[in-house]
Amino acid sequence: MNNIHIDTVFMTERKLLCARHIGPYQGIGAAFEELERELSRLGLRAEAMLAIYHDNPATVSHDSLRSDAAAQIADNDLITDTMLKPFTIGAGSFARWTHKGPYKDLHNTYLLTPNSYLLSPKKASPTTASRLKIGRAHV
Repeated sequence: MNNIHIDTVFMTERKLLCARHIGPYQGIGAAFEELERELSRLGLRAEAMLAIYHDNPATVSHDSLRSDAAAQIADNDLITDTMLKPFTIGAGSFARWTHKGPYKDLHNTYLLTPNSYLLSPKKASPTTASRLKIGRAHV
């Protein structure tokens, strides 16, 4: 994919429950299955589902990559006795990009997301640059 659309969006705080995956990012599907089973057991409905990728696959061993399958839940959902980990994404500005194409090429789109965009004074502050990249894949 040579044409990548990136913009900056403001997002409100998100309350999440996460199932951790360690290993190649392509294996995160098992964490989503675990997340869905646990949400069902708790009687919770996700407002949104997202994946959080913590490491750069170009610099971290594939066996050590950390990612989370995450479900956004309502602020008033009462969470007790669960193996899922709570996580809050604070409100702020985030880089958003769209991948169009097969999932196997998603890694290439990630690599095309230029850090210069995130560090550009016109687009983001250094604090924003340390925030998550929000991606959307269309396969």
